[in-house]
Amino acid sequence: MAKPIRIALNIDLQWPIKRHHEVYAGIQDYARQHAPDWALIPDLFPAQWIAPRGKMPAYDAVIGRIAPTVAKAARKQAIPIVNVWSNSPIRNEVPSVLTDYVEAGRMAGEHLVSRGLRRLAGVGYRRDVATTMYFQGLKEVARSRGIPLSLHLANFTDSDNENNWHRYTNNANAWINGWQLPVGVASSYDDHSRYLAMMCLRRGIQIPEQIAFIGANDEFLQCEGSEPTLSSIDMGKYRQGFLAAELLDKLLKGEPAPTEPIMAPPAELVARASTDVYQVADRTVARAMRFIAENCGRKIRIADVAAGVDCSLQKLERLFRQSGRRPINEEIVALRIELTKRLLIGSNDAIEDVAAKAGFGTAQHMRHVFRHQLKTTPTAFREKYQK
Repeated sequence: MAKPIRIALNIDLQWPIKRHHEVYAGIQDYARQHAPDWALIPDLFPAQWIAPRGKMPAYDAVIGRIAPTVAKAARKQAIPIVNVWSNSPIRNEVPSVLTDYVEAGRMAGEHLVSRGLRRLAGVGYRRDVATTMYFQGLKEVARSRGIPLSLHLANFTDSDNENNWHRYTNNANAWINGWQLPVGVASSYDDHSRYLAMMCLRRGIQIPEQIAFIGANDEFLQCEGSEPTLSSIDMGKYRQGFLAAELLDKLLKGEPAPTEPIMAPPAELVARASTDVYQVADRTVARAMRFIAENCGRKIRIADVAAGVDCSLQKLERLFRQSGRRPINEEIVALRIELTKRLLIGSNDAIEDVAAKAGFGTAQHMRHVFRHQLKTTPTAFREKYQK
């Protein structure tokens, strides 16, 4: 019987954090499907066991949240490692598979803008790579739409004790005081959405009518356990783990390491009550925006929107102009593109099927819109974020 390949699985599963457990599950499933000779051994601090007392290494490889001490020991013994930790100080020096928080920031910003919000805010953590990337995507959306964006940073230790928590809430309240409502708030972690929603409700600010929240990582217990429930972006951590294991398999077989981190795309945007709003002063326009969002997967026309809100086409077009929104047809296309991006990233459906589900009718029409609006094709977009 062949000797098993011993792999240290360097991921903390102590807390019920979805992103850690999903990475872990992705690695395990890859091993079951493609590397049955792997022996995955959970180890939070594997450095001392890579080469104990100068003997042969206890592990043949390490995968997970790679710290410098682990990388140093692995280099000494010439064993492969793969990092999945965005905040690892050596993420650009060792083979890494990270999640694309830039695209998540774009998705969050576009989602809030599609709800009619014309002011955005972003919150995350200091000295956090995921937050930096997420803010980059948010800034791109705000800049392209000419929308003001207010950013706020907190510390990872703000909920560790009472004094830190009071500092966090005082700083957050001062930030909230500077908002001009309504506003859409995008968080690089779901806990910020939960904390800020609690603070806003305590102040009597209505969610989502005055403030709409969307987070990232789709931590189910936080998002579904909040009132109202919180929209979030499923970051595709299972896929990240699967891709990381695939990379490790290649390294074990002697293939060269990639020169840059591999970026795993977000899986999907999960819309819940905290963004269930179409923020337009005119009620007819707001109803029309809701109709478009709920029906853009069908091949609707401008006349269908007017009929759906019981308004003449001419009057509805005039109301859209007076509200400062884009023409109705452009709103339909914008929401279709948002839906199409989610379908392209979150599924392996054929391009023709995506076009049908997104209301474009034909793949040719969808390709034409993508080239005109995004300067790319649906296939190129999918390949970029599913690479």
